[in-house]
Amino acid sequence: MTGEFGHQGAIRGSFEEYGYTQISGAVSNPVAAALTAALDAMPVGGFRQSGAVPFAIRNVARKAEVITHLLREGEIYALASRFLNGPPSLVTAILFDKLPGANWKVPAHQDQYFPVVGSTDEPGWRNWSRKENVDHVEPPTAILSNLVALRIHLDDCPIGHGELQVMPGTHSHLLSHEALRDLDMNRFIRLPASRTDVIALRPLLVHRSHASQNPNRRRVLHVVYSDKTLPAGLSWAG
Repeated sequence: MTGEFGHQGAIRGSFEEYGYTQISGAVSNPVAAALTAALDAMPVGGFRQSGAVPFAIRNVARKAEVITHLLREGEIYALASRFLNGPPSLVTAILFDKLPGANWKVPAHQDQYFPVVGSTDEPGWRNWSRKENVDHVEPPTAILSNLVALRIHLDDCPIGHGELQVMPGTHSHLLSHEALRDLDMNRFIRLPASRTDVIALRPLLVHRSHASQNPNRRRVLHVVYSDKTLPAGLSWAG
């Protein structure tokens, strides 16, 4: 499912039906360059590492003011608003960097845990945990199923380069471990992308990626937004 901004109605329609859509050149070259420069300037100590090779970092916007600005206003924020019914709130941003020395596969899964600040006794907020000194929680389905993730490609990602693979139409509800295991893995489709392309998806869409067969870098900034009001005392970590 690919599209251009001139066909926004079709893009939103395919997004709601299939759980994802891909938009060519959705991020301008200056914004992509600014994101890349800010990420390259971040201290290596904040990254997860494979040996001495940094390859991923959580909660990026909390660690770099430039990235915070780029994700909370401007063209990326405007893009998120196209897939939500209210003003977007930044939930989290994670960098994935597949490169020689740090190359991994991700099995089929749904994203269901997200970082928050504060606490709540309201029902439906469950499975609390602590990751890298930030609380994470599984939100109620009404919130979980309405999140949108934007995967911003900062490098070309052709077939065989660890590209995202998705199973269309699996985004409407949370699947049990058994149901996830029993899915027909032949239903996955590959989504190669070019630098500045964005794949918008519902985090509950079943997705995976293989290890890259290409030694070049594959940087993707995975940014999640919500338009839902959270209980008093609770906010997204951003």
